[in-house]
Amino acid sequence: MAQGSVVKRCPICGNQSVTPCTHKEARYAIVYRVGKKQKWERGFPTRHAAERRLAEIMSEVHQGTYREPKPILFSEFAQKWLKDYAAGATKPSTFETYRIIIEHRLNSVFGNLPLTNITAEEIQGLVSASLREKNLAPKTVNNTLVLLKTMLMHGVRWGYLRENPAQYIDPLRVEPKEMSFLTPGEIRLLLEHSHEPYRTLFTAAILTGMRRGELLGL
Repeated sequence: MAQGSVVKRCPICGNQSVTPCTHKEARYAIVYRVGKKQKWERGFPTRHAAERRLAEIMSEVHQGTYREPKPILFSEFAQKWLKDYAAGATKPSTFETYRIIIEHRLNSVFGNLPLTNITAEEIQGLVSASLREKNLAPKTVNNTLVLLKTMLMHGVRWGYLRENPAQYIDPLRVEPKEMSFLTPGEIRLLLEHSHEPYRTLFTAAILTGMRRGELLGL
C-alpha cells in the first residue's frame, strides 16, 4: 500500500519545522513512494493544498494510473511551447512579446532547471525579485506571471508536469491610474495645427474613442 506524508519546511526555522511556524517563507511539501522510489513535490503554500495534491497522487498510485512526467528543461519546453502552441494561437506581435519575455525574464531564472523542479516558492521569488531588484512595474510582473501560468498549464496537459506550480501565485495589486485626456480648448488647438491625413485621423479618434489599431485598420 502506497503511503505519503505532508511536511512543512521553512528556511528560517531550519530545514524542517517541528513546532508550528508562522514565517511567510515556510512552504509545505509532500513525500511519497512509488514502488521503491521516494518522490518529493515542494512549494505548496498551505497544508490543505499539499494534502489535496497528496490525495490525488495516492489515488492514482492505488488505481495504477500514476505516470511519471516526461523530463525536459524549462528552456527546451519554452521553445517547444512557442513553436507548437504560441506560433499558431497568437498574433505575430503577441508571439514576439512572449518570446522576449521568455528570453529575458524567464530563461534567465528557470532556463537550466528541469521543468518538474520549478516550485511555487521559486516562482514567488521571481515575482519578488522582479519588483525589488529589476524595478519592474506590477502590471509588467503580472503579465510575466500570466504567461508562465499558461505555459505550465500546457506542461500539465502535455505530460511534462503533474501540477501547475504557478497556480498558487496571486497577481500583484495594480494601482489604478487616472486617465489623461485633452480639454476642448486643447482639442481645437490640436486640430488647427494638424494637416491631412492626420487631422481626419485625430478627428475620428476624438469623436469615436477608437484605439490606435482600430483607427489604423480603418
